[in-house]
Amino acid sequence: MEAREVTSFIYSHKLILAFIRKETGGKELVRPGLTQSVSAFLTLQRLYTHKQSLKAWFVSEKWTQNPLSRKSSGQRASNLVVSKRWVEQCNQPLHGAGYFLNPGYYYDRKEVECDYEAAFLACVEIMTRSPNEEDEILTEVDSYKNAKDLFGKGSAIRLRSKKQP
Repeated sequence: MEAREVTSFIYSHKLILAFIRKETGGKELVRPGLTQSVSAFLTLQRLYTHKQSLKAWFVSEKWTQNPLSRKSSGQRASNLVVSKRWVEQCNQPLHGAGYFLNPGYYYDRKEVECDYEAAFLACVEIMTRSPNEEDEILTEVDSYKNAKDLFGKGSAIRLRSKKQP
């Protein structure tokens, strides 16, 4: 059932379908077979074979900037392809801190699946050499979270999703 949702979503959107076709060398994800069960098996096999390409699309900048990524159908398809991997990585403080510190993700999607700020704080605690250094970093976090000072400048806001952090 989930494979059907993903393939239906992909085949309903030209940009995504074009990317997947390019990545698969023009091969279709859905392959007709002699029977319905054979077709289902062949489609699952294709999805499995091209899972890295599918994951690459749903974590790409093109996808995150696409309006579909914010619609429920797009989020559902993305979660079906990526979520297990992301949830596993979410348990690692460094990955959570990276999400928290990436303005392209943080400011556009303040709803979070796990506590990225807590992950960031855990990393700060581990990586700092002194309590004073930790305090200095944590003092700046408020400016970042609320887009104050340099984080609130027009150029910083415009380049959030265009420039790598």
